[in-house]
Amino acid sequence: MNEIKIGTILRPHGIKGEVVIRFDREKPEKVLDLPFILIEKEMDVFEIDELRAHKKQFIIKLRGIDHISQAESLRGRSILVDSWPEEELQEDEYFVEDLMGIEFIDESDRSIGHLTEIIESPANEIYVVEGPFGQVLIPAVSAFILDISIPKRQIRVRILEGMINED
Repeated sequence: MNEIKIGTILRPHGIKGEVVIRFDREKPEKVLDLPFILIEKEMDVFEIDELRAHKKQFIIKLRGIDHISQAESLRGRSILVDSWPEEELQEDEYFVEDLMGIEFIDESDRSIGHLTEIIESPANEIYVVEGPFGQVLIPAVSAFILDISIPKRQIRVRILEGMINED
């Protein structure tokens, strides 16, 4: 089975087992139409009792998770589904799963590393790239992101002095 990652459980919310979710897909309310979701690790199956918006994220109540300690055990886990309705992407929009692991190269074709995480920040996303220079943080803005090629699995970036440790 090829599950699709649709989000990540960030942390518990309150004491009654709710969790805060970051969705990687547009229209997260579509999750309510699914009979169940899977939570990575043990691939636990859960039904959703409730979903509501909270700031730029969502709070979800999973059936059977009724206490903060149960919710805490889900922290950091991916949310997977068997299928997700196709979405129309705008130009310069990409699915998170298409970007994860993609190689970052600089303007002289030097490998900076591979994308391991995307951090949400108020201004823009930040790409976390791991490679020969250790961890490099690259803002996901046009000043740094020069070209994205999903077929080549490469993102060409502008690296400014001080962004990487070349020692």
